[in-house]
Amino acid sequence: MHILQLIPSLDVGGVERGVLDLTKGLLARGHRVTVVSAGGALVEPLTRLGAIHHTLPVHRKSPWSMWRTVPALCRVIEGTGIEVVHARSRVPAWIGYVASRRTRRPFVTTCHGFYAPHPASRVMAWGRIVVVPSHALGRYVIDQFHVPPERLRVIPRGVDLSEFQFAHKPPPADGPWRLGLIGRLSVLKGHEVAIRALHQLSQRRHPVRLCFVGEASAHKPRMRSGLERLAHSLGVADLIDWQGMRRDIPEALRALDAVLVPSVYPESFGRTVIEAQAAGVPVIASRLGALAEIVEDG
Repeated sequence: MHILQLIPSLDVGGVERGVLDLTKGLLARGHRVTVVSAGGALVEPLTRLGAIHHTLPVHRKSPWSMWRTVPALCRVIEGTGIEVVHARSRVPAWIGYVASRRTRRPFVTTCHGFYAPHPASRVMAWGRIVVVPSHALGRYVIDQFHVPPERLRVIPRGVDLSEFQFAHKPPPADGPWRLGLIGRLSVLKGHEVAIRALHQLSQRRHPVRLCFVGEASAHKPRMRSGLERLAHSLGVADLIDWQGMRRDIPEALRALDAVLVPSVYPESFGRTVIEAQAAGVPVIASRLGALAEIVEDG
């Protein structure tokens, strides 16, 4: 079967890495995979796996741009023999839905978040099959978007264990604990919570350093400066290591004593959690959304 995956871009991120993981699994089972996106850092590793990539502006939210992209996507579908259109984000889903109707291909969606029940999000419920990574998100999609349960599939995300070396290590006897938060700099991910927790630990004389692995989204360039101001105001700026975006997540995890997932908004799954678990690194997480499904308290 020849499967098309639609995603806004292939920059480094959890959903984007999930595209690579799914592609790798599908190719191993003898399927063909084409990905359409606006491009990004993960295009090269994707094509190295053996998938095909086409660059189209499926990330642009302008209705005019979306409408103009539909014919180009139809040409990809018909020209390469696509058999299933799989949309993994809302804007590409609208383009993919129209193109799938025109080319008479099955349309499948994967929901990666707790989308607000806004008309713009409804397309994610229109898949012949609607995939979600957790039971928490599945219940939400049924309640808010009225997806019939028989069309819903709960498929938790996996992790390639060959990329991670499980090695539980005891906490440092003398040096500082290294706590890490891996993910884009965002209010929702709880970076501010982590900085305030670091301040409390420093007040209690606990030797701790905090590592932030990730960058802010392009449309929120001031996110880091705001967090830096908070850290300076609390007197913990010198206890934070800003590592930026990294592709070597297994290596980053090996340097940590614990991973923080202090999300302030329900998570649909938590890729960082299972990667930390695969590496044997303890996880401290919020009890929100699907995190309670993959982290056992205590």
